[in-house]
Amino acid sequence: MKKESGLSGLPGYHVKTVRHGLIILETVFPEIASEITEILKNYYIYEDQIIKPGGGKSPMVKALEKAFKKTGWEKRNVDMEVLVDKIKKSFGSHEIDLYKEIDSDSIGVEIEWNNKNPFYERDLYLFQELHRLKDHFIGILITRGPGLEATLYDTFYKWAKLQINNKNIDVVMKKISDKKRPSVKKQIKGEPSRRVEFMTKAIVQSKYGTATTNWNKLMPLIDRNHGYPTPLILIGICPERVKPYRPGK
Repeated sequence: MKKESGLSGLPGYHVKTVRHGLIILETVFPEIASEITEILKNYYIYEDQIIKPGGGKSPMVKALEKAFKKTGWEKRNVDMEVLVDKIKKSFGSHEIDLYKEIDSDSIGVEIEWNNKNPFYERDLYLFQELHRLKDHFIGILITRGPGLEATLYDTFYKWAKLQINNKNIDVVMKKISDKKRPSVKKQIKGEPSRRVEFMTKAIVQSKYGTATTNWNKLMPLIDRNHGYPTPLILIGICPERVKPYRPGK
């Protein structure tokens, strides 16, 4: 069987095209398609990035944005207004993570690693409105892909086990939300042999709750035609993109 090439064939990503988004990208903007493919081909998430607090933006998102910006992508604020009977009504300013113009056409990229679910609706609505203004606007959304939650759990489990073995249980406990700590302490008291498991589960729930952006939360919106009629490319980051450590760290 012939192996797929290009963006759709990249290992470690789950790629879904909506309204022929990928076909349009590869035929109308082949250089941009190759550019994005090369960026994602060289992009990895490292376990220390998952453990390290982001301070507002996670290290893995910063790294991906940096890779895009090296090839001319930039953050863009879009002010949206509607004119009704000569009266302007503002819908506020919306920020796109990464944006690139090609002649009169444009492509927008949103990265949703760990936001609240409503951010998906915001992104898709913005893509929809931009497409209404530009025939060849394509929206690309990069998010946590299928199966990545289990990898996040395994990463925190290894880290928590190491910290506890080194008598750093307080360091682990600090990553658990204030709301969950009492129940975790109660669980540990009842079954101390399972403390790594209890603490790891609480950390993942605290940082990556069920209401945060991930592939399974995005698909119902796509099934309900959110973002129509914008051509979309949805890219899920899968477990194969996670590596144990960063070279030089």
